[in-house]
Amino acid sequence: MSLLSPDSLLLYLAPDKVQAVQLRGWRQQIIGLQQLPVNAEQPDDWPALLDATLRLVKTLGPKRVRVVLSDQLVRYFCVQWRGELRNPTEELAFARLSFEDTYGVGSGAGWRMIFSNESPGLTRLTAAVPEVLIAGLQESFQHAKVKLTSVRPQLVSAVQAFPKSLTRVGWIVSHEATRLSIAGWDSGGWRWVSSSRIENHAPNQLVARLQQELMLAAAWPVVGTAQIQTFICAPTLAAQNWPTVDGLHLTTWKLPVDVLARIQKTSAGLSMTESKMTEFGHALVGVLS
Repeated sequence: MSLLSPDSLLLYLAPDKVQAVQLRGWRQQIIGLQQLPVNAEQPDDWPALLDATLRLVKTLGPKRVRVVLSDQLVRYFCVQWRGELRNPTEELAFARLSFEDTYGVGSGAGWRMIFSNESPGLTRLTAAVPEVLIAGLQESFQHAKVKLTSVRPQLVSAVQAFPKSLTRVGWIVSHEATRLSIAGWDSGGWRWVSSSRIENHAPNQLVARLQQELMLAAAWPVVGTAQIQTFICAPTLAAQNWPTVDGLHLTTWKLPVDVLARIQKTSAGLSMTESKMTEFGHALVGVLS
């Protein structure tokens, strides 16, 4: 391994690309941004995605890797608390039934369920990830002698990007290249989640989609002067202005100013540009969340 190799990587995996944030030292100094395209021949081409991931990891030579999965690779649903469930096996069986209620009978096979960590009695946010993808990542990194420390879906990464400002009741919007994920929570836990394809990325259109989801969840329109606290993670749209809407209080995620101090100049003496950091926005959210 080269002395210039990063100690660790944050990988952002999407159907069409794999992005890497190279990190070094206990302060997790950002020393580089790299990416490879995924030469997929068909939808859900897991071998092509795994091949690009492993090639990038072998090229960069880290000791440890964290992974953030694009919401294009994940299915979300909410699982209500059931006190009569006696063990994790019964909880998993109930979660698969809930998955099939949302996505169709028999659709639960081949998915690994990842639950949010909620207190007993609260509804949990659950992410279903293709089993073949998780197993492939584990096997690939084991053969490469690289430690896989975590795998998180993008929506979860977005929630964790607002650790100090999340309210007790609120909604979050996570925007990616072709997908918009929206989730809401209250005192009973997670109350709503959706994730769907989008074509129009204008902020006013995204807010309109949010309002549609709020109506479906019986949370819109609001009464009187009440406001719905909404947190928006849309790093590739950071330079755009978001509309002001009565009844909505929007808080947008922004790349912290101190991150620039963590960017180390390349050997050619060139700093990473703002546009490049925007391009790698979701991967950087994963590093900072």
